[in-house]
Amino acid sequence: MNKLIRFPSGLRLAVHSMPYTRSVAVGVYVGAGSAYESEDQNGISHFIEHMMFKGTEHRSAFDIAEEMESLGVQINAFTSRYITAYYTVSTDEHVEACFDVLSDLLFASTFTDDNIEREKGVVLEEINMCEDDPEDCCYDLLNLAHFGDHPLGRNILGTAERVRSFDRDAIRAYLAEHYTADNIVIVVAGHVTLAAVRSLAERYFEPRVAPKPREVQPLSIPAPCCRLISRYKQIEQCNVAFSFPCSSLEESEARGDYSLSLLNNILGGGMSSRLFQKVREEMGLVYEIYSTFSEYRGTGFFTIYFATNPARAVDAVRAVRSVLVELIENGLSEKEYHKGKEQLKAGLVLGAESASGIMRALGRTVIYYDKTFDLDDRLDRVEHTTREAVNDAIRTIFRFEQASASFVGKDPGVNILDLLKGE
Repeated sequence: MNKLIRFPSGLRLAVHSMPYTRSVAVGVYVGAGSAYESEDQNGISHFIEHMMFKGTEHRSAFDIAEEMESLGVQINAFTSRYITAYYTVSTDEHVEACFDVLSDLLFASTFTDDNIEREKGVVLEEINMCEDDPEDCCYDLLNLAHFGDHPLGRNILGTAERVRSFDRDAIRAYLAEHYTADNIVIVVAGHVTLAAVRSLAERYFEPRVAPKPREVQPLSIPAPCCRLISRYKQIEQCNVAFSFPCSSLEESEARGDYSLSLLNNILGGGMSSRLFQKVREEMGLVYEIYSTFSEYRGTGFFTIYFATNPARAVDAVRAVRSVLVELIENGLSEKEYHKGKEQLKAGLVLGAESASGIMRALGRTVIYYDKTFDLDDRLDRVEHTTREAVNDAIRTIFRFEQASASFVGKDPGVNILDLLKGE
């Protein structure tokens, strides 16, 4: 059973006890990501994530890594549109050490000028690495094509120009605005008791967290731009991605079902999916093809990605269109509907078997909805997702006039977005 505790400062603690395991995942989830950045700040959430590991008042960067690894602890972090998270995975013997180090990162990082300048070089190389990865580059361009000059359309890593501009004052100002008690959730899953974890949170976090409540500014909701952005490169494959507007976080929660997840599984979520079977297995046009979706605050987008030889790009786009047209006209079959539900239920159950899986799901749920989740409730939602709801989602999402697209590779000589629209 998940428990959510609210401390006087506004800090929240979410705990899921798993007495049958010996591992523990501890996460510090902050409601701060690229969606909250101004144009001048683009990339600072991710840059701060890096800087948290570069030394504190009590530990050097080496000390942090050495202390954790000497205990067999995995320590890492990630930045997304709405969340920056710092987390550990350890045996149940070292939970307090994890609390100690994570709190030290958050509250005692020094952000020296030398470390800031050095880490800029690291992040610039990360940006270069993503630019050299055709799939990553394709998705970055797709975000820009779909959302335009909106925080959701910008790269989470930022641009080289923006990263070079960051300094200690900018970091401190961002932390003061976003790393406040009411915007931080400590998430613990594994072989722990509620009382023990609460005691650790009260010792390491509650006295040190900034109690000032944030002045929350509502995020603007972007309209889809419905355009194509291409990046021509001399590489062997062309990489193609399409996007369509879909439901938001709020709409999905209000609907209370898994229609979008079920649709994604059937369309492009596995080896038996329609896209995989048609475009790869039947026609042999691609090696990799899949669909996915992202739900944001006030908006969302559903994407299809594939990579192929430039000479086959036109045929592959037409094949994707034919799969979508068939789906729009006839909907899901009864067999697909039941298969999709079983896939979703299995994924939920298997995800709940690991401490890190529970931590990620719990942290995301508390940040987005200020509540915990119950596995049985999620399974019930899957079971009560109707075939009609999925078919309604198909007709709502796949409107070709609302599509955007991105392309990375050799010039195919055609407009792939027009091809998708049947023009």
